[in-house]
Amino acid sequence: RRPVESALITPVLVVSLVTGVAMAFKPVANVLLGPGSAAAISQALKPPAYPAVPVAKNLDWQKIVQEAGDRFPQAQFRSIALPRKGGGLITVRLRQPAEWLPNGRTMVWFAADTGQLVGARDATQARAQAQAFNMIFPVHTGKMAGALHQLIMALSGLVLCVLGLFSCWTFWFAGGVRGKVKRTVPQGVGSKSV
Repeated sequence: RRPVESALITPVLVVSLVTGVAMAFKPVANVLLGPGSAAAISQALKPPAYPAVPVAKNLDWQKIVQEAGDRFPQAQFRSIALPRKGGGLITVRLRQPAEWLPNGRTMVWFAADTGQLVGARDATQARAQAQAFNMIFPVHTGKMAGALHQLIMALSGLVLCVLGLFSCWTFWFAGGVRGKVKRTVPQGVGSKSV
């Protein structure tokens, strides 16, 4: 009934749907991003190989932070993670100005037993499919282009809610009861003769 409003909100709903499905189901993201995307994403997320070792008690944390900052001087620190089960790397995660992902995907890894630099990965130099994969979350959540983007994505969520309410209202009240067809049974059908 309101074609202008529908035409304006439909692309936003499509973007919200596609990015949401791509985040929830990695195979969908691989299909969307094209051939070779699964390998590119896996390579961009995989840490370097290092044996499982316990975290040393006397690590120089200041040196670790300083070395990560020197490696990517324009980046903001986002997190430092201790080794996961079966791993031996301390992960420093940073966000560079060119990255859309709020926490960034630029990583620096240090050995948990010695504190030595093991590897670093610049997310802005990753393959195109991996960079596109990193953009899915900020596009979906409205973290890409400031307040206007957040408002538009919030509006898409509100529209979905209103559409759901209207559907329920139409089914239960507006069309459901009145739309039922009354069935009449012809005389003689279903009656038993004794």
